[in-house]
Amino acid sequence: MATDYPSTLPVPQTETVTPFERAQLSNADRPREARALSTDRLATVRATWPPLSPAEAAIFEEWWRVQIYQGGAWFNAAWPLPQGTVEAVFRFIQQPRWRFVPGGRWRIEAVMELRGRTQPVIDGSGGSGREIAWFDPINDPVTGALLHSNSGTGVCDSFAPSPVLTLFAGLIGWVGETLSWSLIWDSVEDASPIIAGAFDNYVQIDWVAVDGSTFPVSPASIGSLIVTTTVDGTPIAVGQRLIAVTTPPTGDYPDIAWGPE
Repeated sequence: MATDYPSTLPVPQTETVTPFERAQLSNADRPREARALSTDRLATVRATWPPLSPAEAAIFEEWWRVQIYQGGAWFNAAWPLPQGTVEAVFRFIQQPRWRFVPGGRWRIEAVMELRGRTQPVIDGSGGSGREIAWFDPINDPVTGALLHSNSGTGVCDSFAPSPVLTLFAGLIGWVGETLSWSLIWDSVEDASPIIAGAFDNYVQIDWVAVDGSTFPVSPASIGSLIVTTTVDGTPIAVGQRLIAVTTPPTGDYPDIAWGPE
């Protein structure tokens, strides 16, 4: 499941930065052969928005920060590409770059990952119709509530006041099924968070420092984490998983946001 790009915002101009190879080719000293690696459109693109009014800039900032978890979640958009205006799925690779331009407007530039067709926005299910969720509060797996829509924000550093360094997620309505949790980490170079323990219906995830050390967590790893599991061997559906994202500090410490994928 992916959210949609706001229809109230203008469409950016895009250009392909790096197309991905979609076939594996044989060695040059053999007859030319190829094996398909992906039938999807995959590329890195650069997007440049036309100057946004203050109201449009506010809509963009709230959508980026809240709806797609500071750029860590995929979103649907029909933007001009070399093959025409097509529906595709995008995700920010870097934080958008903001520039104030004459006329009291904002110009935004960003580099994003492009993946083929759009994902359905309506809710789906997987894992034999089961759902996973972050606990609310995020650090309380005993009395915390499990709702798939749970989300939140905080700071991620051992020296910050009330840091969020340990996150708990669980299966809603667990009745003794066997769960196998796993993490998918996307970062430029920082170490991945770790599964510190799995207990019946829930899992404990510990954030780490950029070098992988667990204490002190400072500076914290920056990247995007997807949390998923199998339920008696059946995986949770893509779009129904969980996501947590850390971003470089806008103040003293890195920010962290979490919610459904």
